[in-house]
Amino acid sequence: MRIFLPTLILFIALANLHGQQIIQIGDINPGSESSAPFNDNAVIFHDGILYFSADDGINGDELWIYKDSQASLLKDINEGPSGSEIQHMYVVNNRVLFTADTEVNGTELWSTDGTEAGTVLVKEIGEGESNGAYASFFNPDEGFYIYNDNLYFTGIEDGDFELWKSDGTNSGTRLVRNLANFGSSFPHTFVEFEGDLYFSSREGFWKTDGTTSGTVLIEDEDPDDFFGFEPDYTYAYDEFMIMMQGDNVWVSDGTSSGTEKIMDFENVNINGGNTRFSEVNGRILFAADDGSTGDELWSTDGTAAGTQLVKDVWPGSEGYAPQNMVVFKDQLFYKGDDGETDIELYVSDGTEAGTNLFYEFNPGFSSGFSLPTTILADDNFMYMNAGKPFSKELWISDGTTDNTYEIDLNPNGESRPSSMYLFDGKLFCFATTDDTGFEPYIIDLLQEVVDADGDGFTDDLDCDDSNAAINPDQDEIPYNGLDDDCDPMTFDDDLDQDGFLVEDDCDDSNPDINPDADDIPNNGIDEDCDGMDMTSSTHDLGNVSISIYPNPATEIVKIDQTGNLEYKISLFDFSGRLIFQSVNDKEIKVSTLSNGTYLLKVQDVNSAQNIIEQIIIAR
Repeated sequence: MRIFLPTLILFIALANLHGQQIIQIGDINPGSESSAPFNDNAVIFHDGILYFSADDGINGDELWIYKDSQASLLKDINEGPSGSEIQHMYVVNNRVLFTADTEVNGTELWSTDGTEAGTVLVKEIGEGESNGAYASFFNPDEGFYIYNDNLYFTGIEDGDFELWKSDGTNSGTRLVRNLANFGSSFPHTFVEFEGDLYFSSREGFWKTDGTTSGTVLIEDEDPDDFFGFEPDYTYAYDEFMIMMQGDNVWVSDGTSSGTEKIMDFENVNINGGNTRFSEVNGRILFAADDGSTGDELWSTDGTAAGTQLVKDVWPGSEGYAPQNMVVFKDQLFYKGDDGETDIELYVSDGTEAGTNLFYEFNPGFSSGFSLPTTILADDNFMYMNAGKPFSKELWISDGTTDNTYEIDLNPNGESRPSSMYLFDGKLFCFATTDDTGFEPYIIDLLQEVVDADGDGFTDDLDCDDSNAAINPDQDEIPYNGLDDDCDPMTFDDDLDQDGFLVEDDCDDSNPDINPDADDIPNNGIDEDCDGMDMTSSTHDLGNVSISIYPNPATEIVKIDQTGNLEYKISLFDFSGRLIFQSVNDKEIKVSTLSNGTYLLKVQDVNSAQNIIEQIIIAR
């Protein structure tokens, strides 16, 4: 059975959780070179297709897809080795929108329907090589938001950074409103609240319904900030929005009069582009430093009186700001430090008693900066890039310490998973091994495996789990139409691997014998599988040797000579009727002649000497 696998599939059996499946979906940049892109936010799943950016070592970072168990380059958008630096992928109106950079158009908005022909530039906003869409590597989501079937983003026209929207079409991609009277407004930090879209800019805090007239200023004044009111993070709750403005926490009901400061802090800008606010058990949790307890976890109900410290985890004025926060099973998990364990995984239910160290990845030693740098969660599991210093691995947890464990993708070293993305109950990431470098993986912890035929191999390893005689421990049985050893490279019906199956190959043990081979005359072997061995005859005519072949013939009869000779060729049927005559021809076409026996006469023009050969035409 001949099967070709376009991607490299590895199944790793791990003891902690029965049934998990780890698939390396391809060695895209072959060998030990890596295919992981520079940008960490270029992956999305839509309509059964996983879109991601990868570098095959030839085209640079470009758009790839994983579909029907096959990884393939969708399109070389920026033709050549430079790559298109794909970022910011979103699904809008059943198409995937993303930013890409080309030498011709600069960074612009592109879209794809999953085909090469359907992967197109949406609109050239910035003229020529000038960028038309603002793409930020450090804060990948702050400048993009999907609202009412449109992608809102910062567009750049003539160097002016303003609010744009796109429905994925050229005509539907347009400026919403130019907010700045002078310079650029740089819209960012979008959030939807009570049917409207709110966002920050250099011109203040705004809301929009997607129209120019419906894009209005809410607030642009902050008495404590010379530059005005420009929240750098906003979170929508039930009846209010909560935001961070400078080092203070504000709330807003969407009106100017209802936008007010509720708490002054020493510092709240301590978590980069990660999540700042998280809702747990009816409270909003966030990290802040009040100047006395250090950076710690706080909670609020949207009022000044209801804003309070959750717990002084690192007692005293020292602290470590909770980071990489994610809500999982009604608890907040985050990277924290109590001053003794160093940086480890903490958990909080929003109360002092329920805020504690959850798991030590490196007990008893300094864990340094590497723990845990990424935390993601779906309904079933948390996934973390964590580990000892300079040894990061993929960690999994179901929310209990007993089921928090490491998946070692690289037994000989660290795997350093990156570009982690959750979809359809699975995790996508790039990870490295010594043999392949950084390549893409899919981890499926919910994959159910069984051994239906009881041969000792579960269905993730057994290519036919209904037949106990078929499994990776079996020997391949030739010509039975089965892949007995579950190895597609062991050919069942082409043992000599010459490209011809046994029904067409007259000798399946010799790759030099097949219908495409040239028959060697007079060796007793039928190399071309036509049912007979080609023969040739040699005659002396004067001082020249004449060879006539093949015989029997099907299409042509060839005449070779060793020396100079003027000769005449005459071909007769067996009754003596002349059929063909020429001078000095090297080939006689016999494809139109009927099967039978013919006489070929070759005569020296100068001496009149001749030779006569009996030729058989057989097809």
